Amino acid sequence: MRTGSWLAVVLAPLALLVVLLARPKVDIDWENQQAHFWLVLGAAVVATTLGWAISAAARRRRDARLFLISLAFIASSGFLGLHALATPTVLLGPNAGFELATPFGLVVAGVFAATSAIELRPKRARSVVRHARLLLGCLFALMAAWAVVSLAELPPLDGPLEAEELDGWQLVLAAVGLGLYGLAALGYVRLYRRRPERFVFAFTLAFAFLAEAMVVIAWASNWRLSWWEWHILMLGAFLVIGQAARSEWHEERFSALYLDETLAGAKNVSIVLADLEGYTRFSEDRPPANVAVMLNAYFERIIPLMERDGRRGAPDRRGRAHGRLRKARRARSRVPRSAREPTPAASRAPSGGRPRRLAAVPGRRVERRGPRGRRRRRAGTSKARARR
Repeated sequence: MRTGSWLAVVLAPLALLVVLLARPKVDIDWENQQAHFWLVLGAAVVATTLGWAISAAARRRRDARLFLISLAFIASSGFLGLHALATPTVLLGPNAGFELATPFGLVVAGVFAATSAIELRPKRARSVVRHARLLLGCLFALMAAWAVVSLAELPPLDGPLEAEELDGWQLVLAAVGLGLYGLAALGYVRLYRRRPERFVFAFTLAFAFLAEAMVVIAWASNWRLSWWEWHILMLGAFLVIGQAARSEWHEERFSALYLDETLAGAKNVSIVLADLEGYTRFSEDRPPANVAVMLNAYFERIIPLMERDGRRGAPDRRGRAHGRLRKARRARSRVPRSAREPTPAASRAPSGGRPRRLAAVPGRRVERRGPRGRRRRRAGTSKARARR
């Protein structure tokens, strides 16, 4: 679709709102508690699924933007769930806290969405990742506090709100949310200009829909078509992102959103290198099937060891490299013991399966073991080599 077509898609909900407000007879009343409950709950489920998937990718790549986006979806899903509880005659019935849960939750999500649109500097991005658990804990604490205050009907959410008071709260929250999602949409438009990826455009469109949902919240009347419109806009925004994510490669669904630092691939890692003594002669003297069996038996022992001790080479809790170096050394010391374990005769490794050379490459620290066991250190790319 061309730019004009997409612009028409974005402006269509606002045009519909204008028509409904200008012609009250068209803005009919349709009160269906069951439909409202399942619509809001469905939006919460979609947002939860997206939040979990994006959070997993953020942890794997240690990307601050993805983590902020995941917080936006988690906030939306939590407060949408609380709003679903306020559906009359379904579960709890009208409640001030639950009625305001959706606009308030969308504002909280808008804060994270607007922040994610900023190209954070490397130092700030690492700070966000380092405090990920704290931010997530604060978000869960906020949702839990809102639920407790709403259920206990504590001030200022004690009892149902009058129509005028509810409208006032919604106007304030809608104005704040409109600004936040507008900034998020503009930020992703800039990102789309640099990376013209369909997935980036999907986020731009979704944030535009959420900004329009905040406008509709401010002007719609309960249970009228205009009121249902913001629910559909909200669900549509989540579905747009979900559908776009499904079409991406499953191992890197969210790579189009990575920060520049993540895309550059500059990471501190530790690498353990090993080769087998006598492998060339072994492979020449035996059929390929026997060589394959031996290698499979070898990797079955070595790979679990690396997964347990290496674990993607993550640094310690303070982001320092010596936690990674310690794991690399531990894995290096265990490889010979694992390789020397007895194997079936058909798959016995050359020279008893002993690695000839092991090298741990941890960042910038250099530690090299000489032919007589003496250690030498120098600056530059680090290697710790042991001859067995």
